[in-house]
Amino acid sequence: MAPDFPWLILGLVALAALVGVIIWVVAQGGATSGRKRSAAREVEENLEGQIMAMVHQAGTPLSQIEIALALDVATAKVAAAARELERKGWITRAWDPLEYTYHVELPAERAAQPGGQP
Repeated sequence: MAPDFPWLILGLVALAALVGVIIWVVAQGGATSGRKRSAAREVEENLEGQIMAMVHQAGTPLSQIEIALALDVATAKVAAAARELERKGWITRAWDPLEYTYHVELPAERAAQPGGQP
């Protein structure tokens, strides 16, 4: 029985190392997903500003679907924010029946202003 004893200790050490690696990998994945969630929350908290910045930088109309994909936000949230921006007069939206979405752009008077935002 004595010759098997060192192998038992070596096996237990290897098992402990494997468990440690698994715990470390899970902990790293959890930290990454937490950062991703906080970044997504940050985008949603300033969604109107993000939309205004994208439309201004693009210089051409963007579809609400393009905006949602770029910001990794639901199209319904982008639609609600764009509707609010349109109500305030900061953007205009035009329906595109072929793409079944609105295209968002700055009104001509805002596009001419430096910064494009109020």
